[in-house]
Amino acid sequence: MTRNRRLRHLFIWLITGGGILFFGVLTAHADFEDLGFGARPMGMGRAFVGLSDDSRAIFYNPAGLTHLKRTELTGDYARLYAKPGETAAASSGLFSMAVPLSPYKTRQGRNLGTSGLAVASFSLDGGPSENIVWLSYGNTLLERLSCGMNLKVLTQSDALDAATRADRIFSRTGDRGGTAYGADLGFLYNLFPRTFVGLAVSDVALNSSASDKLPAALKTGLAFRQKKLNTDADLILRDGEYKLNAGGEHWYWDRTFAVRLGGGYGSNGYKNIAAGFSVNWIHMVIEYALVYPVSRAQDVFGDHRISLVYRFGKTPPPEIETGSVEYYYEKVMKEAEILRSRLEKAENDRARLERALIDEATSRAQDKQNAARQGSGPESTRQVQSSAPRKAHEIQKPKEQKPPVRPKTYTVEEGDTLSLIADKIYQEPARWKEIYQANKGKVDRGRIEAGTVLNIP
Repeated sequence: MTRNRRLRHLFIWLITGGGILFFGVLTAHADFEDLGFGARPMGMGRAFVGLSDDSRAIFYNPAGLTHLKRTELTGDYARLYAKPGETAAASSGLFSMAVPLSPYKTRQGRNLGTSGLAVASFSLDGGPSENIVWLSYGNTLLERLSCGMNLKVLTQSDALDAATRADRIFSRTGDRGGTAYGADLGFLYNLFPRTFVGLAVSDVALNSSASDKLPAALKTGLAFRQKKLNTDADLILRDGEYKLNAGGEHWYWDRTFAVRLGGGYGSNGYKNIAAGFSVNWIHMVIEYALVYPVSRAQDVFGDHRISLVYRFGKTPPPEIETGSVEYYYEKVMKEAEILRSRLEKAENDRARLERALIDEATSRAQDKQNAARQGSGPESTRQVQSSAPRKAHEIQKPKEQKPPVRPKTYTVEEGDTLSLIADKIYQEPARWKEIYQANKGKVDRGRIEAGTVLNIP
C-alpha cells in the first residue's frame, strides 16, 4: 500500500470516528450496564484497552484484533452480585469468535485484517435480561497504527419483582424493555518498543429515537508488553463519571500458567480489586477471575468468572513480539539485507561493464599493434620494391566494394554487450558508442535487457 493510500485510509477512519463520537455525545444516555467480559481482562481489573491482543479485544478495543495469529473461540460464564443466603443471583454468558483473514491476502499481498462475532447475555433469575450481538473488524492502517470497529444490537427486557425493585443495582431501570443499536471505534498505536497506547469510543447510540439509549464512553489505555509480563492502565469516561483500572499478568513455565492482579477506582463509589489465573494447554486455555467490589463488601461475595478459550490450527513457531526491540531490529536487518542485495547487483553490473570496456580497449590495442607490424615488416618492403618498376598501365585499381548492408535494428540476445553488438554489425567493437548514443533511453549504464530492440545508426 502506497503512503498516499494509507493516509487516505487514515483520513477516512478519523472522519468516521469523529462523526461517531459527535453523534454519540449528542444522543448518549445510560441505561444498559457495562459489566465487562472475559476472565482474563477482569482478572487484570478490567484494564485491557491498551493490551487488547486476543478475541476479547472485541469488547475493549477492536483494533487489537489485528494481533491475532489464529482463529479463537471463547466461552465465558459469570456469576454476578452473589449475596449471602440468596439462591437467586445475576449471571452473564458470552460466546465470541475472531478469525484472522491473513490466509486470504490480496494479490498485492496486503493483509485483509481480522473479523469477529460475539453474543452475550445478562439475566437475573426471575428478573430483567439483556442480550448483545457484536459484529467486529480490525486491520492495520499504518505501520504502527491499527484500527477496528464494532456494530452491535442490544435488547433489554425488564420484569422486576419485589426483591429486584428494592435492589439499587436494578431499581433505576424500571419495568420496561427496549432495543438499541450501537457502534464502537478503536485505535491501537505502538508508541515505543513494547509500549502501546489504545483509544476507544464505545457504546455510541445509532438510533437516537430509541427509548433506551447506550451509555457512550471514551476509553484510553497504556500497556507494556513482554513475553512473560503484561501490564495495562485504563481511564474510562462515561456520563460525567470516571473509572481508573489497572492490572497485570505474569506467565510462567513457557506461558503455560499465568497469575493476574488488578483493581479499579472511580466516581460514584466505584472500587474493586481483582485476581485471576490461566492454565494454557496446547490449543485450550482455562481462565478464572474474581472481582471483589470493595464499595459493596458488606452486601456481596464478588463476581466470579470462568472462560474457556480454544485456538484452531497449528501452534505458530515462536515469533518476535510485536512492538519489541527485537521486532524493530529484525525489520531493520531485513531492510539492510535488501539494500545489500541491491548493492551487490550494482557491483556485479559495474564489474561486468568494466570487463567489457577492458576487453574493448585490449582488442583495439591488438588491432593497432598488428597493423603496425604488417606495415613495417620485410615482406611489405619486398612488396614495395617489386611493385616499383611496374608501369602505370599495369597498376590495377582495386575493385570498389559495396558497403555491407546493415540492419536498421537489432534485438539483444542473452549475454550481449554494446561492444559485442558493434563487433557483430560493424566488425569494429570501438563503435559501441554510436549504438549507445542512438539508444540512450533503452540502455541503463551499459546494461541491456535481453529482447530489447536497438536502433542501429
